[in-house]
Amino acid sequence: QNQQNQQNQQNQQNQQFQQNQQFHNQFSYPDRISRISNYQELFVYHSAGLEIKKKPQERLSPVQLIKIDQIFGNIKSLDEIRFISGLRELCGANTNWYTDVLFKLIFKSFDCDGDGLVTKEEFQQACGILLYGDITEGNELAFQMIDVDRDGFISYDELERVVTKMYQILLYLKIKIDYSRIKPFVNKIFEKLDPDNKKRISKEDWIKKMPKLAGFVIKLGLANDFNSEKSKFNYQIILGPKTKIQIFHEKFIFITQMMLGIRYSIQDRLDVLTGKPGYSDFNQQESFKLPISNLKGFTISEIFINFAPVVFKFLRKCYGTSEIDYCLSLGPEQLAGGLLIGKFFTMSMSLTEGKSGSIFLKSFDDQYLIKSISNRERRTMIEILPQYVSYISEQSNSLINRYFGFMQLGPKSFVSLGNIFAGSFAINDCFDLKGSTEGRTNKQGVGTKKDNDLKRKFLIDSDKKQELLSQLESDVQFLIGLNVIDYSLIVGIHKIDTNKYVYDPKKMYGGIGIGTGGIRSMDNKEIYYFGIIDCLTRYGITKKGEYIVNNFLAKQPSQCSCIPTQDYAKRFLDFMKNIFA
Repeated sequence: QNQQNQQNQQNQQNQQFQQNQQFHNQFSYPDRISRISNYQELFVYHSAGLEIKKKPQERLSPVQLIKIDQIFGNIKSLDEIRFISGLRELCGANTNWYTDVLFKLIFKSFDCDGDGLVTKEEFQQACGILLYGDITEGNELAFQMIDVDRDGFISYDELERVVTKMYQILLYLKIKIDYSRIKPFVNKIFEKLDPDNKKRISKEDWIKKMPKLAGFVIKLGLANDFNSEKSKFNYQIILGPKTKIQIFHEKFIFITQMMLGIRYSIQDRLDVLTGKPGYSDFNQQESFKLPISNLKGFTISEIFINFAPVVFKFLRKCYGTSEIDYCLSLGPEQLAGGLLIGKFFTMSMSLTEGKSGSIFLKSFDDQYLIKSISNRERRTMIEILPQYVSYISEQSNSLINRYFGFMQLGPKSFVSLGNIFAGSFAINDCFDLKGSTEGRTNKQGVGTKKDNDLKRKFLIDSDKKQELLSQLESDVQFLIGLNVIDYSLIVGIHKIDTNKYVYDPKKMYGGIGIGTGGIRSMDNKEIYYFGIIDCLTRYGITKKGEYIVNNFLAKQPSQCSCIPTQDYAKRFLDFMKNIFA
């Protein structure tokens, strides 16, 4: 009976997947990789620069259209008060949670004809652009929001008023900001978009030149250096096929709570760090009260806990990541700043959950991942953190994934991770390799592939191969010392296309560590990115029991993922030695 139930459930999932995939395949994306195996809601995504074949309102999913109908009811148009009230209801927000200033800005951008009313058609069209629009459409929407007098130009005062309101939003949310940065921020925008010093910006200049300022603008000028690489913004990375948590999504409040918690935990620790963390720093934790949500049917804690803040600040320093850049990537500034380019940015979330029920979130700029962890993984994190800090601080080329933070929101614990593929070119293929064969096949044929799907070799010259294997052996020996198993080597493959991408000739693309630019293949057709992930599973009593059961039930017990630590490490390394040509 259990087998029959499992089969029925699998058939339902496959049928749902096929239906969603048919919907998803109506739209094409440059270098799109389908990493999602099952959709719970139907969303439309497209990359910047894609020719739009549908009207903006036709990009909305059935779920979103139903929610818009709920806002309007039998009313043909909404004034500002009813508009804000409707958004509050959808977002589960009240005035104690989220300031109405943001909703007023959204109302102005939705009011296409400037008559003080928003019709359902205007609402749907603006939502289609705000959530799924291309670069030009987004900047047109932003221009409409800022150009209050509708004279076809943005004046200095108009832009300064809007930016000031956005700073007020952050101040209302108890984010520590410096109001003296408003004028330099507006000055920088006018310097780039109004080079002739006409004291106004035309719609044509705004749409044409704003994309080059996007990374600076989204962070509201709060980033350390406008000219730095980290301040630059890649539309193609951000607007890829992933699930953005928009204002209509049931997880919107949860995501914004997470963003606020991270921001609060960082803003009080922007002072200079001196020396390595001490013993007491590993046991330290801080708690922050967050605004309370009244979202119906969804319970969320008002307490955000930040574990070992000094320790993770030290790790971020080891990675060369500034505190302000980290919190701007994950903080709530993007909610307001994104409106200046006609986009609504939050973290994205995978639509499916892993075997352990993990939630995966990704920062709007693809730099960081936030993953929920089980209680067992939480204990492991606490236990191995001192050894991890000691090893990573001395091994700059380590392939082990980087931890940037450790926090708790509600009953769940989370870790903040560096995205191994951040800053890379578009990933055309991806493998998750453990060195085992039992259950290591991607049956659905899309997304990340596994060991049994690997039918090729990675073409790396002998010197680089030896350097990579040497680092792998060092990292694995460290994981043996931690009694950790079940880790994987994640491999991302970018296929070189000189017609679509510009490759820096000064870069040899020969770094083996995370964030070093990847390794170019010997035939100059591919760039490879490597990293070791999922390092929080210890070979304890539970795993030992699983190993015993597998010895009786599995066809090939030695090829199961769960085997003793030393055996796992040997099998892992033996497999990796054979994947390179």
